[in-house]
Amino acid sequence: MRNLLFLARVVVVSFIVSLQLYAQPYPTTSYQLDEEGKTIVKWLGSEAELNLSSDPAFSAIETIGSKAFANCRNLKTIILPEKTTNIEGGAFYDCNELAEITWGNALVSIGEDAFFACKRLKKVDLKSVQNIGNTAFSGCAALEEIFIPKTLEELGYSAFYNCRSIKAFRVDKENEYFTSYLEVLFDKNLSYLLAYPRAKVGSEYVVPPTVTVIAGRAFDNCTQLQTLTLSPRLSMIGKNALFKCKGLKKISIRSSIIPELQGDAPLNGIDLENCHLFVPEEAINAYREDEVWKKFVHIEALPAVTGIPEDSYLLDETGKTLLRWLGGETEIDMAADTRLSQVETIAAEAFTVRGDHHTANTVLERLKTSPQLRKIESVGLWCIALQEIELSEGLEELETCAFSGGMFVKTLKLPASLKRVAGVPFFNFYDLESIELAAGSQVFTLISDMLVEKATNRLIFTPQHRNRFTINVPKGVQIIGQDAFSDNNFICNVMIPEGVTTLESTCFLGCDQLARVDLPASLTKIDFRAFARSSALDTVIVRATTPPTLVIGDGGQTPFDRIGDEAVLWVPQAALDSYRNNETWSELFTEIRPLEDLFLQVVQPTNQSENIILKEHVLTVKAEGNIVVYNSAGIILSRAKGTLSIQLPQQGGVYLLSINGRVTKILDI
Repeated sequence: MRNLLFLARVVVVSFIVSLQLYAQPYPTTSYQLDEEGKTIVKWLGSEAELNLSSDPAFSAIETIGSKAFANCRNLKTIILPEKTTNIEGGAFYDCNELAEITWGNALVSIGEDAFFACKRLKKVDLKSVQNIGNTAFSGCAALEEIFIPKTLEELGYSAFYNCRSIKAFRVDKENEYFTSYLEVLFDKNLSYLLAYPRAKVGSEYVVPPTVTVIAGRAFDNCTQLQTLTLSPRLSMIGKNALFKCKGLKKISIRSSIIPELQGDAPLNGIDLENCHLFVPEEAINAYREDEVWKKFVHIEALPAVTGIPEDSYLLDETGKTLLRWLGGETEIDMAADTRLSQVETIAAEAFTVRGDHHTANTVLERLKTSPQLRKIESVGLWCIALQEIELSEGLEELETCAFSGGMFVKTLKLPASLKRVAGVPFFNFYDLESIELAAGSQVFTLISDMLVEKATNRLIFTPQHRNRFTINVPKGVQIIGQDAFSDNNFICNVMIPEGVTTLESTCFLGCDQLARVDLPASLTKIDFRAFARSSALDTVIVRATTPPTLVIGDGGQTPFDRIGDEAVLWVPQAALDSYRNNETWSELFTEIRPLEDLFLQVVQPTNQSENIILKEHVLTVKAEGNIVVYNSAGIILSRAKGTLSIQLPQQGGVYLLSINGRVTKILDI
């Protein structure tokens, strides 16, 4: 027992001693700091392992200076001070034994050549880095994988050049500037191919059809590549982009416009005698006459393509999501195409034309989906020439504005397989004349051309072509869903029936012409931004005797943000005090009046000689000259000279009265 106690004491003492030794500061002869003590100017020591975060002398360090550790051939591992924000150019240049480096989340910048020729460096965690300079990691032969964080904004030229062990580039999905596709590094729009991993497995590679530029040295020394297919939209290949790709046997370019090759010897290292160049048949002579491309001994015609060319679109890595449509096809039958028939999702903005400003697809006229398609994401098809849509059974989900701009579509049939539909799935379908729902739907029903969720009696959407000026929500509806009528620029008047209890957020957002809403006694809740940006709204009728709950958003948004400046709230006489004493309602409406007093509202004053009476839905007008009454759709209901009397519809509404060309708005309640 005594021997065991003795050994235990020895172990404890040894452990404490080792901790004390580890915590001892580095000798001042090993380093040089700037006057402020914030920059390591030069490391003079020969240590193999450094933990600068444990030495108080480095607690204020923010910068590792230019070439501070350059040529420190003994250095194997280093932990930088926690406050380090900047590693300057050449800081660890040619530290050829450096295998591991650790820094904190404060680091934002890595300078040019910072880790040049650190041949044993196996891994770097870029954490919160925002900028990486030119050739920063060039020659780091042991690096196997690079993960680009969401913070990175700038990546210098050939930052990972000659990193012969890199098998893959991966990018945080939240990064706004870069992305990876099939382990290759691109800009966010997939138009600029930045770097191909030199150790990537496989002898064939197809450059995505979105690419217009290949960066310098992008494929440098990728000797494993034998077949390379270039993008038909490629306009420029950077200097030494294909340097020493000596394994290439076939290069295909499906473009009649010859890409520019930069540099003095852009094809250096390619076996020009045995590598065959395939181009469009009509462009063979142009390539044979080009000063650079003519150096290929074999320039041949590409085989003819039947159906939709694969470079007309871009799928994700699984082949299940359509990311981008690039072709000029006027008709697409997804079921008839081998690859497109397997697509399950059309991604957001897939058919949007990318550039400085995103624009709509202007050529697609007819679309037939495949039974395999399950989901169309928000603005998946922004196609302003679209005339016909055939949605196959199997489709389950339509997000907001899944289809946008279908101004010429006249008929639409929704499959029974639909399980989830967001508000306004078909935006700007102004000429839609009929909408059907296939029999057998377990989730939805159509009531007066309005899609309603069965389980909740929630109104999902109504086509913009129907009831353009007056919306009468059908009976049986209990909830007006999010975005159900949003951005409908035709609605002037909304009548919501008894039974409706909830108006969800943004249900009438941005209805620019909406002037009047009539809300039922059954209403209990109005969500934030329900009527926001409906700037013409000046008459709000609420028949509930208990003020409905007004939900305020996290950012302070109210249900009536940015409506008419002089909007008046009309409520039952018995509930007048309840609304006026309600903090939220009284803040939103300075004018709260009894509903019983609302018989006639005149926008413009009348002359003394005019007499306008509205009683029991009968409008009587006496005036000198021409009198015309219109409904809210602008249709003439009656016209006369001197005297006019007309029975207005019992359900009420908004009407326009013209006396000698001067228009007055009449509200018939």
